[in-house]
Amino acid sequence: MIQNRPNTTALLLVRKKAFCQWLRDADRRAGSDQEPLYTGDYGVYMVDGLHTPAAVTDFVESHYRQLFENELREWHEPDLWPKNRDYDTFCQFFEVQVHRQVYQAG
Repeated sequence: MIQNRPNTTALLLVRKKAFCQWLRDADRRAGSDQEPLYTGDYGVYMVDGLHTPAAVTDFVESHYRQLFENELREWHEPDLWPKNRDYDTFCQFFEVQVHRQVYQAG
């Protein structure tokens, strides 16, 4: 059964060039020589109650640090994270895509 989730918005954090460069550098520092597989593998966050572009912006600006650190944690331990994790750096690392057509299958 597939159900529409009209009150839920999916936010995708699409990794930009700056993120990919950080990941390559962090992998080298960690001693890995394998090319990371991350194309199309994006963080998806399901958030209720984001009905307007302004609400999305407010959410991202209020939660960017949690989102940023969650994404970094998927790849490396904190000692390899970028030192500067402010909002501008978050925006350099990720494009936030908004998807309002959210369905639950199962």
